[in-house]
Amino acid sequence: MSASNEPSSATRAAHVAAFGLLYALAAAVARTLLARPLGAASTDLAYFAGAAVAFPFDVLLGCLLAFPVGRRPESFAARVASGVPAMLLLALHVAVTPRLPGAVTRVHLETAGLPALGAGLMLGAGLLAGVPWLAARLEARYTKRAGRVADAVALGLLACLGVGASVGAYDDLYAGAVNPLWHLAFESDGRETPAADPAPARHQGHDHDHEHHEHGDGAQRRYGPNDRIVGLEDPPSTDGRPPASVRAMQAILHQGDALEPVPDTAYPYCAEEARAGAPPPAGEALPSIIVVLLRDVGVRELQLDKADGSPEMPLLRRLSEEAVLFDDVMAAGETDEDVLLALLSGQPPSPQSPLLADPALPYLPGVARDLRGRGYRTAFFDGARDERTFRHSYLRMVGFQQVDAPALGAALQRSDDETYAALEAWFAEPAPSTEPRFAMVYGLGRSPEALEAGSAPDDMVSLRARLAYTDQQLEALYTWYQREQRARGTVLLIMGDHPSPVVFPDDPATPTTEVGHELHFRVPLFVTGVPGSLERVLRERSSRLGAQTDLPRTLLGLARDERVGCYFGRDLFADGEWPLRRAPLSFGGDSRQFLVAHDGDTRWLYNTLTQTVRIHDRARDPRLERDLYSADDPEWPRMREYLLSYLLTQRYMREQRRYMPVPDAPASARPPRSQPRRISDRGLLEGPPADGARPLRQSHPEVRAAADAGFESIALDVYMNQERELLSIGSTELLELGDGVQIFVEDVTRAQLETLQRPAPSVRELLREHPSMQFVFHLHVPPRPQLRGVWLETVVRTFAELPSERIMLTTSDAVVAGVLAGQLRDAQIPIALLEAPAGVPGALAWLQTARALDLPWLFLPPSAVDATLLETAHRWGVRVGLTGVTGASAVLRLMTESDAPDAYVASRAFLLSAPSPRTPTP
Repeated sequence: MSASNEPSSATRAAHVAAFGLLYALAAAVARTLLARPLGAASTDLAYFAGAAVAFPFDVLLGCLLAFPVGRRPESFAARVASGVPAMLLLALHVAVTPRLPGAVTRVHLETAGLPALGAGLMLGAGLLAGVPWLAARLEARYTKRAGRVADAVALGLLACLGVGASVGAYDDLYAGAVNPLWHLAFESDGRETPAADPAPARHQGHDHDHEHHEHGDGAQRRYGPNDRIVGLEDPPSTDGRPPASVRAMQAILHQGDALEPVPDTAYPYCAEEARAGAPPPAGEALPSIIVVLLRDVGVRELQLDKADGSPEMPLLRRLSEEAVLFDDVMAAGETDEDVLLALLSGQPPSPQSPLLADPALPYLPGVARDLRGRGYRTAFFDGARDERTFRHSYLRMVGFQQVDAPALGAALQRSDDETYAALEAWFAEPAPSTEPRFAMVYGLGRSPEALEAGSAPDDMVSLRARLAYTDQQLEALYTWYQREQRARGTVLLIMGDHPSPVVFPDDPATPTTEVGHELHFRVPLFVTGVPGSLERVLRERSSRLGAQTDLPRTLLGLARDERVGCYFGRDLFADGEWPLRRAPLSFGGDSRQFLVAHDGDTRWLYNTLTQTVRIHDRARDPRLERDLYSADDPEWPRMREYLLSYLLTQRYMREQRRYMPVPDAPASARPPRSQPRRISDRGLLEGPPADGARPLRQSHPEVRAAADAGFESIALDVYMNQERELLSIGSTELLELGDGVQIFVEDVTRAQLETLQRPAPSVRELLREHPSMQFVFHLHVPPRPQLRGVWLETVVRTFAELPSERIMLTTSDAVVAGVLAGQLRDAQIPIALLEAPAGVPGALAWLQTARALDLPWLFLPPSAVDATLLETAHRWGVRVGLTGVTGASAVLRLMTESDAPDAYVASRAFLLSAPSPRTPTP
């Protein structure tokens, strides 16, 4: 009879114990080296204490997993049955072991799943390889039953300690002691962080106890280092927005302690429906409002004196006593684009480039538009004509009925006396006595002599000259206001746009920015013309910490409108308690790298590039020489959350372009849906030319051929020549000489083009020669920047005299499209934006740009258009055309009972079998 092959009790116990010990060691490695970075874990002794407490429980769990191995120590299948669950649990240690309490969620597990699985496989392989070696050394201990029972009882008692620690511990001890299975079984949404201990005194170890508050108010509310309301690792909302807690943090500290009752819609800041204000009392008219922006005037500039001790700006110094001066208002940034966005749309600056310089302009809130809804007539008077950004298109979008700026063909800039004269002339125009007016005027602060001399050095001498001229011109405007407007109840607000970048004589040699000038953001806000009772109240409130984002709601308050709307700010003049703590934000630096939070009199300067921070007390240390930052500052964790949540939210806003809901166009402004308009693509009836082939010329024969093929319209490229004529000529038909010298169309005359046998008819000749054809002229901007203004003037002058029913102008430059839409509005020439975005989301962004610029047409490639986009475009009053169409399939795909493109640019002649014209959708 053969001997039994069953393993002995000692062998079984040795393999179970070896498996349990090695599993616990692997779990400890997963906790300390893989689940937490070694550098961070090495400073948290409580975490290691928790991991030590959890070790016996992990041994017991490993022994339970080793049951198949204990039954068949030599069986490969038994090792697989025990090893696979062990590997999965080790992977859970890597993926789920928390960095901080409350950070463990199933979403976190999903995102860390694959790397954790790889780590679990490696640790599990090492575990299985080490079991036979360790079991051989433990077998002698378990030959007696007493040894096996003693170890089992001791292990059970110690494991109970680990269970208790995972239930009752918290913070780093909790993070080290708890097993991943507890998280997934009982705490799938994370554990709530326990209440923090009372916070120690502000800025321990250094002097920083001065806080800004209103006349006699109590100390500002403070938050402890563990008083945490935002987790940047929180899962985003279902529609891709930043977490609600991130948006709440930004609103609380930017607007104030108490979050206003703004509905949480699909837009981060925006109320779903604006609350219209109550009408004024019977017989009381709404006041007209004038806002004057002073260039490079901050509180520091206001305080400058001449060598003899007299003020550099005597009028403003006098207004400091005569008017109400809010002297603690923070500019949004150092550029006009940031300032205008804050003042008119109530939006804080973006950490990227200024929004008005973005290639595509989103639809933005507009206080002038809301004031128009209250019956105001609106106008903006600008001292500069901007052809590089969306500045003037933006001004029209936010509701200014008239944008008065230097005309095309004139100089880009004008002196303040001209700008102020335009304002006075506008107020002199006859209007109903019941129609209030809202005007904003933005001068240059430079005399005609300075403008003629061109750019000047940005130093103290130049600054003093600019400030003296600004004050002198403002004196004349203020005299007119006192004589003509104050008695009519017109309210005058005068505000600096932003402090100058000039280095003052007493500035530190090394600024906090380490390069360039020191960053200052305090600007004055003067208020005059309000009733005496309100003026007394405003004097009591003039120390409020404000921001330029507060201006929209302040203006609406003057118009008796209490709406929250889509503005990120508060009414500076409003009744009620002002927040004890606010932290409005500004951006500065050549690379927009400095994010500054104005926390009362505390200034936090965060360098987004180096991720370093400086803290200054601007009341006790106005020169900003003492950096009060320390790593253990109890306020820093809270402020860091605020700054990072701001950057996160702004990045989302920029990518998703959700600044406010885009309003639908009225039914009367929506285009009727009918058969698509067929447009020949430059007369290329045989399809696009092959690579390297010479394209067909864009002249009279091509137009006649397109008409013979059945096209009612043709798209042609248009350039300006040296004689300032607009000619139709192919974009590849430019002249190139030897040695890399290139001759553009604007360098040659018509006679020279004829000598070179380059037919290039003018747009006037095309319209005259082909009376039955409609033309889509694609405009090409000269590559030389100095010709941009001349080209714009030529385009506007030429097409303003031509029949609008036969012309459409297209351009791929959105800024040019906005300029032309404003300049040719009276001529009713339709302007189209032509873009090639990547996919439908990009097309929706450009559709929003077309809506913001008030363009009637947008041309897109067929791949970027679907039924939803067409439906949205129809609601917004924008026609959508297709480009690059070579066959009927691209158009037929979109032609259903409810949707169809409004036009298509085809390079081949084809007919569509399509439904008959449909009734416009209401």
